Amino acid sequence: MLLGTLLLASVLTANVVETRFQKYLCNDASINELVKIDNEGVTIEGLEKVRYASVPVKQNKPLRKIKIAIDPGHFGGDYAKLEHRSFLVGSVRLQEGDLTLKTAHKLRELLVNAGYDVFMTREMPGQGASSEMYDNEEPFKAYNIRDLKERARLINAYGPDLTVCIHYNIHSGGEGNVCAPVPHNFCCAFVPGGFGEGELVRLEDKGDLLRLLLTDDLEKSIELSRCILASFEKNLGVPCQTNRSHLKHICKWAGRGIFARNLVLTRKIAGPICYGETLCMDSEEEYLALTRNRPHEAAFAYFNGIESYLAEPSYSERP
Repeated sequence: MLLGTLLLASVLTANVVETRFQKYLCNDASINELVKIDNEGVTIEGLEKVRYASVPVKQNKPLRKIKIAIDPGHFGGDYAKLEHRSFLVGSVRLQEGDLTLKTAHKLRELLVNAGYDVFMTREMPGQGASSEMYDNEEPFKAYNIRDLKERARLINAYGPDLTVCIHYNIHSGGEGNVCAPVPHNFCCAFVPGGFGEGELVRLEDKGDLLRLLLTDDLEKSIELSRCILASFEKNLGVPCQTNRSHLKHICKWAGRGIFARNLVLTRKIAGPICYGETLCMDSEEEYLALTRNRPHEAAFAYFNGIESYLAEPSYSERP
């Protein structure tokens, strides 16, 4: 599969940037106080003002294979219980990091066979993107955050045309992550945005917000996620989360089933990104199927969603 000509991003104006900021990126009044948008450019406290005229115009990319990054979420293996992503659903043990890896391997196979260039952040259960091993002498969360930043670094170094982060949801973790199957199922996706109180302190986070304000990464992430969620509904039969108040305290509504959320990966990975929550592992319809072929069916759904996105008018393929 060859990459054609990308449409240029919309012309930057104060109205375009302000709308992007208020609709998707700002989720707390304190963030408003740190960002100043005027007719000349954007100023974020602690950073020099960036003028719209200085932002480089996107150039047409050379003819080459489309590059796709896949991040199989979490760790699985022996780390699954440490990160609280190992669940006993009925009599079935499901580890999210193992399921995401199965889906990722199959998705890579489908993409490579279709002619794409593919990068994956991890290959084995119980493995992150970093060669560093957890030493049990610190909270696992601290190790996890370092690993997430390494995943983002590796993806950005690869320079993909789009990134898919594969995850599975859980409707109710239950006491000790023991869950009774529930009659609920839904899919959703996270895209960049939703900066909340205290989330714009470090210079690196301010730099990430500036990129999101001055590029079309956010809009392209929403479109990619829309295509993938449509594929989930069509090919998996999993309905989108349509409750606008879902995770309202940490997210902003960005479209049907799409939520702007300030996660490490949605914030730090450049370019279009879909952080997919494929289905609910503890659904009565899913928990047994996930021990069989369901992870591969999910891979087909991701693949079809990606293909749909790349067929959008914003791309023109050249033989």
